[in-house]
Amino acid sequence: MKHFGLGLIFGVSAGLVLSLFKDKNGDRLGKPLKENVAALKTDATALSHSIAKAKKASQELNASLPAAKKAIDGIATDVEDYQNHTANTISRMENTTQRIQNKFEDSEKDSKKD
Repeated sequence: MKHFGLGLIFGVSAGLVLSLFKDKNGDRLGKPLKENVAALKTDATALSHSIAKAKKASQELNASLPAAKKAIDGIATDVEDYQNHTANTISRMENTTQRIQNKFEDSEKDSKKD
């Protein structure tokens, strides 16, 4: 740990000294780093806000899921009831059709006998 602290102090000192030098244009060497750090802070803030929005959206979705499930269950029940109702109606229509067909066949048999 002793060497890490020594290296950290040496690195900070070297960075400070290098940041004081100027390039050919007269700009300090640390200026681009300062701009990058500012951009990094802005990006970190934007990421933090995005994460907060995602958490809020997740909570809203979780809150609305029970209502959606209840609505889907209600629709499924309605469809099942409708199928049962139509099955009875179709069955009655088939029976009526069969009786009409039987009467028609009987009347044809009677007309052929005459």
